[in-house]
Amino acid sequence: QGQQDQRHLYQGNARSASSLVTATDKPPNKRLERTAEKRGRSAAGRSADKQFHSGWHRFVIPDINGGRMALVPSPLWALLGALLLVLVACERSPATSDIRENTAQIGDLAQRYRTVGQGPPLLLVHGLTNTWRIWRPYMDTLAEKHWLIIPDLRGHGDTKNPASTLTEWQVARDMLALLDTLGVKQVQLVGFSFGGHVALRMAALQPERVEAMIVIAGAHQLLGPARKTIEDNRGTNLPQGWYLDVASTWHPAGEVQVQQLWREGVASALGNDFGIPDELLAAIRARTLVIQGDRDDYFPLDVPLDLYRKIQKAQLWIIPNTTHATVFFQDVAPSEQDFGGGRLAARIFPEVIDEFLAAKGSQK
Repeated sequence: QGQQDQRHLYQGNARSASSLVTATDKPPNKRLERTAEKRGRSAAGRSADKQFHSGWHRFVIPDINGGRMALVPSPLWALLGALLLVLVACERSPATSDIRENTAQIGDLAQRYRTVGQGPPLLLVHGLTNTWRIWRPYMDTLAEKHWLIIPDLRGHGDTKNPASTLTEWQVARDMLALLDTLGVKQVQLVGFSFGGHVALRMAALQPERVEAMIVIAGAHQLLGPARKTIEDNRGTNLPQGWYLDVASTWHPAGEVQVQQLWREGVASALGNDFGIPDELLAAIRARTLVIQGDRDDYFPLDVPLDLYRKIQKAQLWIIPNTTHATVFFQDVAPSEQDFGGGRLAARIFPEVIDEFLAAKGSQK
């Protein structure tokens, strides 16, 4: 092993199809040694020559320098490798400056939204008291294959609510109108919590518009103990803690805005028109992945199981040892916060999204 080359291979991206090979601990150059001997150089001189060469690295860069060997000083090779990594990362991931902020006028609603990436449209719908920011951990990866449309729902973030109420059906119509404004005839979408409620209602209202959807901790009915859980929150505020502190920084009016949204959302869930009739669920054409934690704080497993059974092309992923937060908030929560199995699920979540959305034609 000591006499063998130690090679490190850095694979470039598919576009460049090039590789960078560094060789270290190479044997001394025999030709140089013979030349030194012919010139009568001393053993000390030959030792210095070896030390000189051990301080250099040889790089073969096929697409640069015609594939010829190049000598680069040892202190610079790590800097060069790091620079190449940064360049590839920049090429693969959209920079923050690539995110475009826009406003769509939908009746009296000035709907704020952001877009980034390229490819087929993918609508990301956040939950109650959240904003577009909950998608930030996943945006770079998803934007490689999708044109992301990321709204702040009415009353959330920078989007004001001109109405005195907030309902899931109302926001579902907002999202369909936003797609109309953008000229999107068919979409794939991911919705979390309140956004999951919205996704289901979008697919129920206009089945032909939604090709595939991922519903995370969303509900179509308040089944089992869910109604009592929601009723216990009627007229209450979100408790003080790390989430309220973080969410307040996402909204221009801070905690006042967050608490108002919370009360409106709870009232909407308890309203008579919250539920989706079975006939509308049966009419949903979208390939659907239902995701929920097995320790969800608000919706028992009765809810995702019922959805799975009633939507024709449904799949089900129950994340073990995980709460309503599922794959969100790990980036903003205190390090000691217990997210259970959600941390592992969050790491594979972008891959799950890509594989599910790409698998057209799959059925239950």
